[in-house]
Amino acid sequence: MTAQFKLIIGGLMLALLTGSHLWAYRTGWSAHSDKVNKEYAERKSRADAAQEKSNAKAEEVRIVTETKYRTVYRDVVKYVQDPNRTVCKFDDTAVQLRQQAIDAANAVSLNAKFISGRISGTTRNKKAPPGALF
Repeated sequence: MTAQFKLIIGGLMLALLTGSHLWAYRTGWSAHSDKVNKEYAERKSRADAAQEKSNAKAEEVRIVTETKYRTVYRDVVKYVQDPNRTVCKFDDTAVQLRQQAIDAANAVSLNAKFISGRISGTTRNKKAPPGALF
């Protein structure tokens, strides 16, 4: 065997080894890419389902809130259109109207806290630290 023949065989072996290495590298890269894309699709579908549930809950809260505000607004309009509204006494209607407005506002803020707690993963049952005002 001549030296030239040995160099040609060595070059072919090196090319074959390099080609097989590159093929194996590409195959591994593609498999990893497919795995990552599959995991992303699963996470995205779970996140979309959670978002859909959250949007449905937010829509329910919005409808309830809108109904409460319409009711309170209607009662306020009735009370304001009353000719005796300038009489300065706290009758039962005024007190009841004020309490309904306060209850509606509190219900809206509690619903909003409930939704934001569900989205961020916090719970409302946590104990307040000592000395907390609220």
